[in-house]
Amino acid sequence: MSEKMTNAKALQYAISHLSDAPVEVIEKLQKQLDQLNRKNTAPKKPTAKQTENAAFAEAILAALSENPNRLWSITEMQKGVDAVAELSNQRISAIVRGLISDGKVKRVEDHRKAFFQAA
Repeated sequence: MSEKMTNAKALQYAISHLSDAPVEVIEKLQKQLDQLNRKNTAPKKPTAKQTENAAFAEAILAALSENPNRLWSITEMQKGVDAVAELSNQRISAIVRGLISDGKVKRVEDHRKAFFQAA
């Protein structure tokens, strides 16, 4: 399967294959390519939702770390961690999934039910 054709790749291809084009056209395409590359490398700050989720993740991690041997279900986290009490199970699960991928939380299954503990 070939790579996805991006705008930057298309502009690079067009510039390299326009040998008989006027200089102004090539300069214009090069300027567009430079602007596109500059836009893609600009540092991005986290969204409000990402910042909010990071705070919830810290609260969950703190609760799990208090008793590292205890296994928590998502519902127990919702009831036992005051910071996430108002969140849905799905949102808490998504936050915990992020903590698992960061290696901060470990998932344990018991009788087809998922439990979590600090890693």
